[in-house]
Amino acid sequence: MAMMQRTATTSDNTTKAMRGALRLDISGHLYKEIPVERFVEDVWGLPSSQIEAIKSARLPLRKDSLEKYNSILKEHSHKESELHRPFREISTTLLKQICDQLGIGQDKLKTWFWDKQGAGVLKNQFTQRKPDMLDFFIYMLKDESRLYDPEDDDDYKQMINIIDITWKEVRSVIEFKRKHHDDKAEQSPSRDIHKTADPSIPSTLKSALEGSSKRPLSSDADEQEPRDRKRRYTDITEDQLQLASYALECLGVSSRHYATGIFIDKSSVSLWYYDRTAVIRTVNFDFNEESGASSLGIALFALSQCNMTQAGFDPNLYTFVEPEPGMPIMALNILALEKPQATEAKLCYKFPPHTSDVQFVFPILEVLSVYRGIIGRGTFVASVYVGVIGKVLQKSLHVLKISWQYEKRKHEGEIVDHLHKAVGPYWKRRLPVIAFHDVYTAKEVNLPRSKMKDILEIMPIPVGGEPIQNRDLHILASRHYKNLWEAENVEEFKCVFLDCLECHFHAYETGRVLHRDISESNLMIWREGPGVSETTSIGILNDFDMASELASDDDNVVIDKTHNLTGTLPFMAFGLLDKASPPSRHFYRYDLESFYHILVWAAIHYELSKGRRRQTPQELRFWNDRSHAYNEKISGLHHLRQIAALRLPEFEGIWQDWVIPLNRMFSKAILEESVALDKRDPTYDYSTCAGKITFQKFMEAIKETPRGDLGPVD
Repeated sequence: MAMMQRTATTSDNTTKAMRGALRLDISGHLYKEIPVERFVEDVWGLPSSQIEAIKSARLPLRKDSLEKYNSILKEHSHKESELHRPFREISTTLLKQICDQLGIGQDKLKTWFWDKQGAGVLKNQFTQRKPDMLDFFIYMLKDESRLYDPEDDDDYKQMINIIDITWKEVRSVIEFKRKHHDDKAEQSPSRDIHKTADPSIPSTLKSALEGSSKRPLSSDADEQEPRDRKRRYTDITEDQLQLASYALECLGVSSRHYATGIFIDKSSVSLWYYDRTAVIRTVNFDFNEESGASSLGIALFALSQCNMTQAGFDPNLYTFVEPEPGMPIMALNILALEKPQATEAKLCYKFPPHTSDVQFVFPILEVLSVYRGIIGRGTFVASVYVGVIGKVLQKSLHVLKISWQYEKRKHEGEIVDHLHKAVGPYWKRRLPVIAFHDVYTAKEVNLPRSKMKDILEIMPIPVGGEPIQNRDLHILASRHYKNLWEAENVEEFKCVFLDCLECHFHAYETGRVLHRDISESNLMIWREGPGVSETTSIGILNDFDMASELASDDDNVVIDKTHNLTGTLPFMAFGLLDKASPPSRHFYRYDLESFYHILVWAAIHYELSKGRRRQTPQELRFWNDRSHAYNEKISGLHHLRQIAALRLPEFEGIWQDWVIPLNRMFSKAILEESVALDKRDPTYDYSTCAGKITFQKFMEAIKETPRGDLGPVD
């Protein structure tokens, strides 16, 4: 099953689009001029005593290799990739000198540079890239002897040709630049190759439509499109964005907490750190100078000595040795990882308990979706089993979601727990069943950014940004459900849709919670087993991670203008997409409108009889494009006939009975709202479009009878 990428600004994988998106992604979040010593201590964990020892040693760089490096810089006929070998020689010799100076055996240097002269390709499901140089954990034999000698040319070439490294195994990325150029435009072809299955469909849409049928694309748009983004920019060059794109690859294939990189501009070096809240870079240092040579040694030695956690890999990931059938899970079944793994097979998550002695374990079955961005929630989703140490593993399918949420945000699990208590039993069954949830602060997971808090707080706020806002690590494991497009037929689709629509209303009306991210990803199917007489399948309103609890005196959610809007583009309400008149509140009717957009989308995409979604037609290609979504969707609303021909035959009844009546309701109401906005009418009820868009009006339009707080009466 193909893995999905969750949307971010970087979901378009073409080089130009990705760099532009990364620039926006990073803007307002770049912190500069961190001291090198502070970086290597807080990020890579090098003790201050060793830092001072390396600085005081004033070790010279290998003379012949340094001369070769500098001569290549001077000669324009040389390729940039020719810098790699002398740099590797400089680095290897320097690291050995440091080991001797500190009295450490050189066999402790268990790190190598992966160097294919800028021609080696690393692939993931979405892209193919050609990085300059990578640092990764050396491949060791069981007796801890080296499989290859990195200083032996024949050994090195053999190692490079045999070892098939993946982004999941990269410890750090090294990017070279040997000449200055105008960063406003690309001066040379990109080293990146991008997969394009269908050139007629924008990659933003392909990311949404290709991949896992188990779990579709779920938007992190609220973390990626601030309302004042057009006023933001950041002083980061195209070459530095290239390094950031490789950090994105490291972060975008796993639940990794952070990634690092080394940027080398001629002989000027800076160290880079990327996590879900900030990008941090050090001051520049020149290794042609004595102090710069010391800084290079400190950086390289710190990187060579850091463990997996200090390199940014998820510390909650372990090797899982499945017990014999009928035997309980024991501590010996969960082993610490010694190096990153190329696949999640035979791995599990184990999170430290906060409030009980129960220790949960989550053996991984399949990665379902990843996040294609740097700054943001970084949501990672996998199908798992849920186990407890000391008990036999019950192989019931669950979904584990890992994300970084603003620290002020209440955990999704707490919101769902509240709703389980607030709504009646009938609607409670239409909420997700959660097996585990917890929150870990940046300090608890030992995130380097939390260690740098003192220095970050006194630094100038990044251009176009605001004071740094911390994120907490949210973990949630819930029952695994089927997707909406996996309905067996139109009747089951209608049943599930109505369940979710009414459950959403009772969550809002009774539970005082507004979902705020209604999409096809979040309307799910649960098929009950034998013995349940009421129905064989029910709808589940899922994914409350963007939900907000309502104040006692307000039926809507105030939108924080310093942050971003919530929603998944094809299903977002017009009002949320209107950049000319951005709303100050997220109204309940915006979620109702999302239900309408889901009906239109489903009628055009869901081939229920074949159990699949078809690709998005050309006519709807801009529904998932931030720049065009508002105009395209408004056009579709007021000119429904233009897209009516795209509907699938099996949805004809829903189109006639539901889509057309709802279209009339929304079209008329939004036109009237536009008039009120133009007149700036203070008496107009914008929350319901003067009572024309409410739950009751929605149900009347589709001629369905609400089932009430307690559900249907026998």
